[in-house]
Amino acid sequence: MAESLLSYSLTRREFLGTIAAGCGALALGSTGCALQRSRTPKAHLLFYTDVHSIGERQAPKAMEEAVESINSQGADLIINGGDLIHRGFQLSAPAAEKRWDIYMGMHKAIRGEIFSTLGNHDVVAIKPKDGSPPSEDPRAMFRERLGLERSYYSFDALGYHFVVLDSILIKAQEASYGGWIDPEQLEWLKEDLSKLPPS
Repeated sequence: MAESLLSYSLTRREFLGTIAAGCGALALGSTGCALQRSRTPKAHLLFYTDVHSIGERQAPKAMEEAVESINSQGADLIINGGDLIHRGFQLSAPAAEKRWDIYMGMHKAIRGEIFSTLGNHDVVAIKPKDGSPPSEDPRAMFRERLGLERSYYSFDALGYHFVVLDSILIKAQEASYGGWIDPEQLEWLKEDLSKLPPS
């Protein structure tokens, strides 16, 4: 887990340079990336991912250490990249609740607002190994636990507009998942970006 904790202090110029480099590799249909520089103060962003919350294998101790490290950074903005619990897709809802309880202990101990991303392990009960019926809405527990209306959203902070997408395609028949941004999300993204000033 310690290897998953990244903390960067970037100037806007460095941040935009990093994003612009990523835009060259990003293609969502005909959507491209265009960024204009404006004067925005320096921001300290912290990103963590792949906690894979479980109750065994020293995981709770590692999560405590991660919280200490995160809190010591004094970040202006905290984003997690998903996979907050471990193998939710093959757990029953009660088993997944226990893993969410463990993760939420870490989440609540972190100082500052956290913006969360859905990971493939965070969908619950696509096909539980114990034979329980599959969930009608595998994303429900993620949304409920993190207080989100839906699994994709945008927000403004520190002079930037952030977009968080849900790239998990659930393949219920195969009891698996793949990477995909669905058309409904792309339409939402176009509308969201259309409201932004060019700068």
